This record gives sequence, structure tokens and C-alpha cells, in this order.
Amino acid sequence: MKVAKIKKTDKKVKKVEFEEELTLKKFVTTIVSILLVLAVFYFITTLVVKPIINSKKSDPVQFDSSKITMGQLLSRRDKRYYALAVKKSEHLEMATFNFIELYNSYIDAYKKKDNALNVYWIDMDEAFNSAYWGEELDIDKLIINDDVLFEISNGRIKKYYVGHTKISEALAKL
Repeated sequence: MKVAKIKKTDKKVKKVEFEEELTLKKFVTTIVSILLVLAVFYFITTLVVKPIINSKKSDPVQFDSSKITMGQLLSRRDKRYYALAVKKSEHLEMATFNFIELYNSYIDAYKKKDNALNVYWIDMDEAFNSAYWGEELDIDKLIINDDVLFEISNGRIKKYYVGHTKISEALAKL
């Protein structure tokens, strides 16, 4: 009878070994499947997505240091500089003569000089500057209603020129 018991235990051992073998195969299959899925995602991202992202990259963002807000008018680090406040939308409505291009040409010529001071632009159409644009010109409260060229010295307004004619004349003399 002992022989029969041994045979039964051999069947049980073989059955346990077979079940362990199946569990190991399932584990290996699962690991291989996960690795395959990861490999597919890797190749999709490197072959498909990265070229799309790289093709959409534009030029690096450039900061325009010549553009300031009215709130920064008197707080530049330079001891002396000019600031030109312009409401571009007003110039677009006038369409008769583009003063902005004229200002730019004078400023570009001025910047070529050896002792040229910095010239900053203030776009009065921007939301940050809208509080400084009004019906009445009041330089004491920094409320303006036309283009203004400010000459700043040591954090104070030394001179200012209001209107296209006076600004053009002042820029031509720089």
C-alpha cells in the first residue's frame, strides 16, 4: 500500500509543478507584454510625436527691452534716457501719415551715435497704460492725450514734447 501512496504523492507533486510552470509562464508573458507595449509607445513618441513637436518650435522668445510701461517711466536704471509714449491705434485711424515710422527713423539714426542715450517706447494701447490716457492733458498726474516724448534725468522728467510736430523736431535734433 505504501507504493500506491507514493504514486499519489508523485501525481500531486507533478500537478503542483505543472501549476507552478503555468503561473511562471503567465508571469513571463505578462512582463513581455508590458515591455512590448512600452516599446511601442517609445517608438511612437520618438518617430511620430517628437518630429511634430520639433517642427512646431518657433524662434526663441525675444524680450523687447526698449518697451516699457508708463509706471516704469521714472524708474529705469539709466541716469538719462528718452521715453516715447505713443497710442498706435490713433495712428492707424489717421492713415494720412505714419508718424511711428518717422519716429523710428529718427530714433534709429540717433542710436547710431556714440553718445546716444537709450530710447524707450511706451505703447499707450496696452492695458497697463490705459489709466494714463485721458481727455485732458495733465503732465502733473501723467495723464496724456497725444504722443509725448519725455527726456528723463535722474528719475525726473527734465523736458517733454507733446504732439507730432514737436516730437519730430526734438528727435531730429538728437
